[in-house]
Amino acid sequence: MAELAVMSERAGLRLVEDLDLTPYLHLGRPRDRVIKLAVGATAALPRLRNRLVEVPFWANMIGGSALQAGLSRRWLEYRLIVLEKA
Repeated sequence: MAELAVMSERAGLRLVEDLDLTPYLHLGRPRDRVIKLAVGATAALPRLRNRLVEVPFWANMIGGSALQAGLSRRWLEYRLIVLEKA
């Protein structure tokens, strides 16, 4: 975040607001848990997983499950950043 503030200042902007939106997400809904189990089951079968990745629906499910894991572990955050011209 400090790096963004420095880059913003160099561009003639100042940080007005920095709000973490991550706590407002509803992680771990029943559907998400089922998808996590299905995706986890494919990890034991690499050939099946490689084929599923080629199907857009399953690729989205696998990616969404990874996103859920990253958000729940706080490796990722959704933030609202407001900058204004100085």
